[in-house]
Amino acid sequence: MATLTVTSNGLPNPAQFGKAFGNNAFSPSANTAAAQTYNYSFTYRGGTNTSNPQLVTALTPIGIMNNGVVFFSPSAGVAAVPPGLDPSTDAPGTGFEYNAVQFRTNYGGDDAGGWPELSGQYHYMSGQFLNLPTGSSEASAGWNTAMVTGATPAATYYTASNFSGDHFRHADGHSKILGYCFDGYPIYGPYGYSDYNDPASTVVRMTSSYQYYSTEPTGRGYLYGAKTAGTFVNDHEYQIGTGLLDEYNGRFEKTPEYTAGTYCYHVTVDSNLQPVYPYIVGPSTKQQRAF
Repeated sequence: MATLTVTSNGLPNPAQFGKAFGNNAFSPSANTAAAQTYNYSFTYRGGTNTSNPQLVTALTPIGIMNNGVVFFSPSAGVAAVPPGLDPSTDAPGTGFEYNAVQFRTNYGGDDAGGWPELSGQYHYMSGQFLNLPTGSSEASAGWNTAMVTGATPAATYYTASNFSGDHFRHADGHSKILGYCFDGYPIYGPYGYSDYNDPASTVVRMTSSYQYYSTEPTGRGYLYGAKTAGTFVNDHEYQIGTGLLDEYNGRFEKTPEYTAGTYCYHVTVDSNLQPVYPYIVGPSTKQQRAF
């Protein structure tokens, strides 16, 4: 199979970043984003649909967006407590992991949903960058339609077509590719065909098949009344058929790029474009990741 190689400094330039876009500050965190040296090579699986699942690892890149920013799973890490919480009273139950996306402000995350680790590695954990505040300075400075439209004068993948002004979507409304998981499958935005096998079918928002456990899972350590459902990544269970996507947060489908079909992931959001668990890929990727 072919190999896809992606090189990047890990920053979304010319898109800006930081709590106040452009200042590279992520208060209350003291971390700042710094250029990295990425040279990822991995098996390209676009146009295929094979499975050999691999669990995701917390705080480790599991893919990269087309602007060169890597993304992590939403886990804050084993036994980790988000900044601003008290480790003596807020420690997670054994085996439970805080959902860092729900604590973005504690980590100093910016309006694009990104923040840096101590190493300076800036990363996403969700598709928050799709929902920058309308009319704000962030909306015109982030990685979004305004940025990709003005970045280059010549037609590119993003500028060549749009849906009602949204250059992250094709003219028929289907999302464009936003990046790649390191298992080689493409990652699309939130919209796809209602019939996975029929490009003439209605375009709809792709929905997650993960739901909250109806009662607190064993070992959680807190009632939902004390810490709401979704506080921990372990609060979610895959319920087949409750959404359009599978346990990996993807499906096999025909797309504008792959007219014969491909397995792909979809960024999941609600009707207000707010991120919905598992956000980008599920607790496992469909294939083995290697780079």
